[in-house]
Amino acid sequence: PIFRVMRATTLRSSAWGRPSEAMVILDNAENGRSRILILQLQGHIFFGNIADLTDTIKEILAKTKSTDEHPIIVVLDFTLVVGMDSSAAHGITKLKGLMHQLYDVEVSIFVTGGHREGFPCEYALSAALCETEPVMNDKSVDFNDVPASSPDPSRARRGSVNISAGSKSMKAVQAVREFPKNRVCTSLDEALVFAEDILIARENSFLLTQSPQAHLYDDVDDGDMTEQEERAQATSFLENIVPMEMTPQLKKTIASFVAKCTRKEYNESQILWREGDFSNCANILLRGTVCATLDGTKVREIVNKGNLFGELGLVDSSNRLSTVTAVTNVVVYSMDKKTFDSLVHNNQREARLLERTAIRYLAHRVQHVSNRIY
Repeated sequence: PIFRVMRATTLRSSAWGRPSEAMVILDNAENGRSRILILQLQGHIFFGNIADLTDTIKEILAKTKSTDEHPIIVVLDFTLVVGMDSSAAHGITKLKGLMHQLYDVEVSIFVTGGHREGFPCEYALSAALCETEPVMNDKSVDFNDVPASSPDPSRARRGSVNISAGSKSMKAVQAVREFPKNRVCTSLDEALVFAEDILIARENSFLLTQSPQAHLYDDVDDGDMTEQEERAQATSFLENIVPMEMTPQLKKTIASFVAKCTRKEYNESQILWREGDFSNCANILLRGTVCATLDGTKVREIVNKGNLFGELGLVDSSNRLSTVTAVTNVVVYSMDKKTFDSLVHNNQREARLLERTAIRYLAHRVQHVSNRIY
């Protein structure tokens, strides 16, 4: 039932706008995406093949244990699984415990598949996988599962998220403690975002608060900011997005770019533009959430604060590719087309900010689409 086994080295989540320092961590060969192992399962899993499945996964983990290639995070993707009996479901629950207890996997993630609700079985597998397993003792451990080189199984440690020896942030200790050691996700993308967050937190948890995903971790109300404070935050967001090495000169360039942007507010449910409209601006989303949709389809993409959107139409003069609607009350800092065209002719350094960012977003989207491994 194993369709494919792969590392996440070439995969990218939809978290496009992480700070450059965070991207360096994720690309690191020692502590980055290469430490995420993805096993994609398929077909029917039942009492007749669950033992073989479990043994194969144990063999994979045993080969890399105590090496630099040992996975920190294991993702089991059930998207292609069409059915599973109760025996197999119980076997998956047991496998979760073995991965933590005997093979030192710090976090296990289980993907149900977004085309359905939960796993394809009657057993309450999602709830069982999210339970915290007790520490094993000599009454509960299956000694057949213990490699010959393992310590006394009665003292086998419970899986936990560790801090990298080179961590730059003491706050990482608290940050990783807040992450669950087991998680059920509906899609591979959701699993990748969560896995990337863990890898970043092990090195420098502060970076999580600097990304467009910071709304997941930050409950601070930014509704009472002055315009000066808003522009400072918009500048910070753009610094995180621009795919260039940050220098004092680049910081000045970004601040100058933001100074030329106009503050705009939109109410909840208000349409910012419709598919096919003339592209007349690019926006830094300072507050709130917007949703992009394609007419006549169910395709939708949520854009959270800290992101730049609408930039492609400004760069290549194309009409709007989607309809964008405010999900909540929204504040944006907007670069209009007239101002941008002026930058293209008179200030290439500032114009290049938008062009390079558009290229970065497109590259991320291509890599994200390639995540489909079947």
